[in-house]
Amino acid sequence: MAGVDLRHILLDLLPSSDMTERCRELGIQHHLEKIVPDLWAINAVIRDATMRAGPQPDVEMWMADAGAAIADVHNLLDRILEWPGRAAAPPNPLLRSFLSIRVAFRLSIPQELKEMGLRLKELVLWGSALDLRKEMMDAMDPCDEEYSFVLGDEVVGRDEDRDNIIEILQQNQSSSNNGEPFVIVIHDEWSFGSLLSMGKTTLGRMIYHHPWVRQHFHHRIWVDVSIDLSFDQLSIGREFARSITGDSCDHLQSHQAIWLLVNERLGQRRYLLILNEVYYDYTEEGLKDKWDQLKHNLLHVGGIGSTVIITTKRASEFSGPLDISGSKDSFSLHGLSEDAWIKLFMRDNIHWINAGQREHLYHKFATSICGATIRNTYGQKQLRAIPSWQRHWAQYSGTLRNSRAGWHAKKKICGI
Repeated sequence: MAGVDLRHILLDLLPSSDMTERCRELGIQHHLEKIVPDLWAINAVIRDATMRAGPQPDVEMWMADAGAAIADVHNLLDRILEWPGRAAAPPNPLLRSFLSIRVAFRLSIPQELKEMGLRLKELVLWGSALDLRKEMMDAMDPCDEEYSFVLGDEVVGRDEDRDNIIEILQQNQSSSNNGEPFVIVIHDEWSFGSLLSMGKTTLGRMIYHHPWVRQHFHHRIWVDVSIDLSFDQLSIGREFARSITGDSCDHLQSHQAIWLLVNERLGQRRYLLILNEVYYDYTEEGLKDKWDQLKHNLLHVGGIGSTVIITTKRASEFSGPLDISGSKDSFSLHGLSEDAWIKLFMRDNIHWINAGQREHLYHKFATSICGATIRNTYGQKQLRAIPSWQRHWAQYSGTLRNSRAGWHAKKKICGI
């Protein structure tokens, strides 16, 4: 739960236009910026801490303290957002006490942020002492340009899929499509009764940060649609406008106002719009109408070659593939290869040995009983998930890093 709440803080609350405006009014931008790196540092180790919390009481204590700190950060940010802003002193003396409370809050916020910063730094240092492993893909904003280097180092088995989609995009740049943006829908290889996710968001990030995409498109817009937005065209439009203008567009309350502004600022420049995790259900009515309305608005903005990429999220295991009218291409994302799963497993579980030893062990794993277990158990879980049996492996990690006896124990478990 702490990881979910913290990602909401980092990706939704902190970057929001409302938060930016409130921080400007309160004069606390610098104070708030100081705690952001430590929040990302904590977010980077939560996955490993969650895996180790059961068998390791000290890690469980860290998780409890981290959860409490994250809840307090959330509460503090909510209070900042609820601050009413500057207002004239009320003429009624009975209301002046309320004004004094607002002033006191404004004066106390910098000190609260300073204390919170010290608390977060202690958690980061404690996590380092516990040797919590960092997930680099969770250590920074995924839209940061530096994230492309993280993707190159961390993602396993998706280079071919990325290259295939880039080739599709390149082949369709010269086509006018009757003025419509080119559209690709990325979906999981469909299987009735299954909700396994194959890594569509990660693939979308790889495309977003691809060198050709960064050079070719004048604007790249990423919108997390999710179940909360339920394909809300106004919210998507505002985020599109915010990305183009660099300003808050929350005051725009109509489709016409939003898209007139986008058209004015965008002109004939090309854009790439990625709608991530469009949530759908086979029983849902009106999704086609919502898409048609958004597509109608997109028709009137941007230059030839503008592109929309949609990654999908099924509501239930019985939902079929998403069928959006006007889609020019559909890309089915298959599961990782056996080779990729074994490499992913070894990176996540045997990361403390050097590359030469890892290559040797890779061949052992691939032909062993343990290799089959990885393919059949780890490989069936969604990408970057934490299988329950991996907790059992985590109990041995401290011993295995420093003990020949421990390593022989693991050899026995794996049958290598």
